[in-house]
Amino acid sequence: MTHLTTDVSTAVALLQAADPVGPERLAHELDLAVARERVTRLIAADASGPARAPRSPGAASALRRLTSATRVRATIAALAAAGTVAVAAVVLDSGTPAVQSASARTITLALRAVTAPAGSILHIDATTTQIDPGHPTYIWDQEAYEQTVLPFRSRVIDKRLPGTPPGTEGVDGAGIGEQFYDPIRNIIYAPPVPKATPSPGAHAPTPAQEALLYEPYMAQYVRRLRAKLASGRAHVAGRAFVNGRHAIKITFAGSDEIDYVAADGSYVPIKTIQGTPSSADGQVITVFHTFEYLKLAGNAGLLELKPQHPSALIDRSLADFRAALKRLFRDG
Repeated sequence: MTHLTTDVSTAVALLQAADPVGPERLAHELDLAVARERVTRLIAADASGPARAPRSPGAASALRRLTSATRVRATIAALAAAGTVAVAAVVLDSGTPAVQSASARTITLALRAVTAPAGSILHIDATTTQIDPGHPTYIWDQEAYEQTVLPFRSRVIDKRLPGTPPGTEGVDGAGIGEQFYDPIRNIIYAPPVPKATPSPGAHAPTPAQEALLYEPYMAQYVRRLRAKLASGRAHVAGRAFVNGRHAIKITFAGSDEIDYVAADGSYVPIKTIQGTPSSADGQVITVFHTFEYLKLAGNAGLLELKPQHPSALIDRSLADFRAALKRLFRDG
């Protein structure tokens, strides 16, 4: 299974570098640059710890959101669940059949559809609905452009997000830190990237370790979906009509997740359902209006704010950045 080589190495790296910092504590960190610097220091010092138990419903909700303000915290929190992904990939690599024979072709084509070509940008436009027991239903619309390899630069456009002005955008990536665009004031907030200060004798993070801090949310989702599709637990469970499109329903043994892929020959994801309305973590339903890979060559401007907003002023003040963070993302 040569197409899983990267997944296995990434999963093993995740397992070996399981999050040494409680995600609940980092979830309340306002200064995302400081949070990232802290975890970078811990990784550089080879801090390690056992994989943690599943997060609380609140932390799980934050992990699933694509909000620019929470992406870094979500990536850090995702390390706590890394062990599960690693085990699935390693078991597959040891010789377990990749798919069930009855639906092998469909699963294989769905797996191919979520495999990023070299030098590409993952482009997703999606509506997500979150249903938590005892809480109002939460719905948001976002579009994302994500580089599929380091430096993992990504740009997220908030079309509908409670507490956030429509058109707010965020850019993130190794070497550039966090940047935000305020559509009300037409300002791009781009503070200097703080330099990490590892402890004496510590070594710099490897590219694989650095990826743990910067891998975009949807890239994480795709990586996990690929592992599940290739795990031998995927089954074709019939046909459906989803969001005006003919779809193929895929379920996974031992999981309540349901994925629908397009039945038009592309096999791209068009809907995913995780959990149930009554489960502890609630239910998250994501409908993909667009799911495609774009060539990085000629499209690099999609990962930057200035080419998209050439008339915007640039504000490099860290204090203004923090104030904008509170103003633009009032709900976290």
